[in-house]
Amino acid sequence: MRDVIEGAIRSAVKLIFEVVIWDFALFHLGKVTLLVLTFGRYPSRKDCERVPGRIPMIGVAVLVIAWLVIAVFNNLHGQKSM
Repeated sequence: MRDVIEGAIRSAVKLIFEVVIWDFALFHLGKVTLLVLTFGRYPSRKDCERVPGRIPMIGVAVLVIAWLVIAVFNNLHGQKSM
């Protein structure tokens, strides 16, 4: 019984991660970032279908860079007030 419950929970978490986070949030964040950086020329609909894994990776990179910028800003801002 425990194996069935663990399998169901694992499947639900995997579904949420793949569909909601990877395919929706990170894909659209990466797509918007690429559209802004290339002034609307990339990615086209054909590119989205041809290389579906690269666009969410751009979303991950944007989140990591934003996190690093916030961390550095907070670190520098915290040192000035001492």
